[in-house]
Amino acid sequence: MKRKIAIQSLTLFTLLISTISASASASPLLISSEPNSTSVKCTNSTLKGTYIYRETGVKNGVPYAQVGREVYDGIGRVVTDFQGSDGKSGRLIATYEVSADCVKKAVYSDGKSFTAYISPDGSKWSYVMSNVPGDKPSALSGWEMKVSD
Repeated sequence: MKRKIAIQSLTLFTLLISTISASASASPLLISSEPNSTSVKCTNSTLKGTYIYRETGVKNGVPYAQVGREVYDGIGRVVTDFQGSDGKSGRLIATYEVSADCVKKAVYSDGKSFTAYISPDGSKWSYVMSNVPGDKPSALSGWEMKVSD
């Protein structure tokens, strides 16, 4: 029981630190007084090109970090190359869909799913993992930024 409480506390602490860190460097493009503004129109083509990312948190009950590169095709497919703090690396394929209000949903070949909030120009976004395989607590979040077309 004590271990479960410790893992939950670590998960909440990690998310808090990630949120504070992200808030300190948040772009004005990601903060809008009108999130449902009709002038904001995103589509799958908003994401096209190469992006780099980092994520931190807890994966299957253990502190975890990951870095990687993603290549978006602009029509709903992304290829990810990654390196995790657990020593695992690899390539994943995902499908994604971007709504008009710049919210991205992605489902990866390993079963993970993510929700992201994208800047209207597609140059960067923040995300949180909403599903991860495993039987222990997981909570991962991060930022991505575009590095080339």
